Amino acid sequence: MTQFVLIEPKTKRAWEASYPDLSAALQAAGLRVGAVDHGTVWRHRNGRGIAVCVYEFGMFDPPDAHHYFSMATRLYAGGAVLYGFNAKGATVDLEFYQVPPIKWYANARAAETAMARGKLDPVRVGVAGEELWRWPQPGGKEAAEEAARRMAADPRDVTVDGDTHIIKRPAQ
Repeated sequence: MTQFVLIEPKTKRAWEASYPDLSAALQAAGLRVGAVDHGTVWRHRNGRGIAVCVYEFGMFDPPDAHHYFSMATRLYAGGAVLYGFNAKGATVDLEFYQVPPIKWYANARAAETAMARGKLDPVRVGVAGEELWRWPQPGGKEAAEEAARRMAADPRDVTVDGDTHIIKRPAQ
């Protein structure tokens, strides 16, 4: 069994619980394997850190479709599962005391206000410095699809949100 932290912004609750694997934790949080995005919340210089799983299109849905929370300057839509990882990337126990402070938002407007005041990083989709979409505008899913098309056609490497790097190699 592995220790995870589940987050439910609708009820403004976060708790730790043990599950046999990440799939079981996702199911307990109401998330579906294959429909989530993984991100890094925090990484120590020794390689260990905290990761988050959220619904992959949560930020692209209409703003009033979700409840919101943030950790540090990142905004998240809907429920989430946090887990620890070691220097090799393997999932390890995460205890609640290790989780950064969670800020709850009453609604999308409150999150938008925090973003406008510089307390949250903007949520946006862009390619090569060109912004294609910014939350909470409609059309985010379409902008993400357009960005994916452009990135696939562009031979340069890509960095997404500063922590996801896509290294393109020429066909052999």
